[in-house]
Amino acid sequence: NSIAMIFSDMGNLDEAMKMHQLALEIQQKALGTDHELIAKTNNHIANILWNQGKLDDAMAKYKQALDSRLKTLGNNHLDTAQSYNNIANILDDQGKDEQAMEMYQKNLEITLRTLGHDHPNTASSYSNMAGVLRRQGKFDEAMNMHNLSLQIRLQSHGGDHPDTAATHNNIANVLYDQGKYKQAMETYLKALDIRLKRLGHDHPDTAQTYNNLAAVLNAQGGSEEALVMYQKYLDIALKTIGKDHPDIALAYSSMALILGKQGKRYEAIQMYRQVLQIQLKNGGMNDSETATTCTKMAKLLEKQGSLEEAMASYQQALEIRLATFGNDHRLTAESYCNIAVILNFQGEQEQALRIHQQALDIRLKVLGQYHRDTAQSYSYIADVYDDLGRYDEAMQMYEKAVEIKRKTRSSGSSVGSKTVRDIKIVSC
Repeated sequence: NSIAMIFSDMGNLDEAMKMHQLALEIQQKALGTDHELIAKTNNHIANILWNQGKLDDAMAKYKQALDSRLKTLGNNHLDTAQSYNNIANILDDQGKDEQAMEMYQKNLEITLRTLGHDHPNTASSYSNMAGVLRRQGKFDEAMNMHNLSLQIRLQSHGGDHPDTAATHNNIANVLYDQGKYKQAMETYLKALDIRLKRLGHDHPDTAQTYNNLAAVLNAQGGSEEALVMYQKYLDIALKTIGKDHPDIALAYSSMALILGKQGKRYEAIQMYRQVLQIQLKNGGMNDSETATTCTKMAKLLEKQGSLEEAMASYQQALEIRLATFGNDHRLTAESYCNIAVILNFQGEQEQALRIHQQALDIRLKVLGQYHRDTAQSYSYIADVYDDLGRYDEAMQMYEKAVEIKRKTRSSGSSVGSKTVRDIKIVSC
């Protein structure tokens, strides 16, 4: 186990896993199944699986560790608290907010009873709970939690500690979500400065900071600078987490989006193909993110006139969404629309009209009349009627679209936060 921890610190997760597995085999022969040392090794293995993006496998190992700790140590022990924390981390990554918050709360209660408010572990609990609040859009509550964490870490660790850097990173994430890009940039740079000093250039946390700086630069219109930062992230991440990790796919996807906006469609499409390769290895053909990538790539193929390839990608996205969400879902409706647009370009107006009507029916059912997606469907149907020379019907559809757009014009759109990540503390 000690050798494995050294490999982990070096970023060599495969070798670390081999060492932990050897330790586990020896412990199970000597100690049985329910021993605190076995729980600790299972926890180490789960940490590596989590860092490799294998969430289900990591959850199984974390649960084994928790079961052993509840039997051998009880519910009021710090190791049990750490197991609750680590299970919460997985639930957090899976977007299961309520379950994650419940596990984080159990961790916090034990930590406060055993260590008190001013302990670094308490700061970690506040930080992790703030991450869930942030994803729920409760930015003020999240910021309050992060500030509590920062106060404790400054007091216990000082200003140049990696955990203090993690808190600066997390505060910057909230500022980013609030659109306060200048403040977010300044705070990310604080985190980067500490990480470069204390962890070095080739550490995963340093890489994540470059990734977050890229997101801010892109949001501010600095697309070239953002690409440089994403490349810095990839140079480190490819060495530390491997080419098939979901976070690598996220970086490629962000870069592809920028390249597409710059008109570099060929480069963007090749980048999306790399994203798809990773997603297919990790999530298979029934993963919603795979459908999203197929759709983004298809839009670029459509713009460069590769209609047959675009159609194939749109159909792939539709198949995934039907399997994942069913027919009556807004994303399924989007896929129908995309396919119908291609059919109209190809001169298949009657078929395009039928599929656009399918999309409209879903949108009316799921989103209602006064939604911008519904307006889009009316507008697309109008385009087809126009191409068919059915001008009165086209005018009726355009008028419906205009009416909806007038009523929904003032509605805003939410800022995505997938490119920035809260740094969660994984306990051993």
